[in-house]
Amino acid sequence: MNQKVRIRRKGVALVETEKGILLVLDKGKKYYSLPGGEAHPKETRKDACKRELEEETGMIAHSARYFDAYLGPVWNNKPIRNDTKVFVVEATGHPQPKSEIAQSPGGRRDAI
Repeated sequence: MNQKVRIRRKGVALVETEKGILLVLDKGKKYYSLPGGEAHPKETRKDACKRELEEETGMIAHSARYFDAYLGPVWNNKPIRNDTKVFVVEATGHPQPKSEIAQSPGGRRDAI
């Protein structure tokens, strides 16, 4: 039986800190990713990117410039596919793990 695949609109932040590219580790995950998440129904992905950056790390985004986009594969265990826009973000503050984030290493170029 074919299930309808839900497209999840996401915005993620590419932030360069003094230590490198900012990555976060979601609770329960074994890999680092760029901070970001799903856009609310009437929210742009750029605004979602900035909101999620603050929610996940406490950093405040001052500017966000479109960088790239990608359409991920359908998940193995759920009929979901991420349609993601990546933004280069200028932000202030020191990254601290918030909400669903286990760790915010402050950037590791080798982890990407």
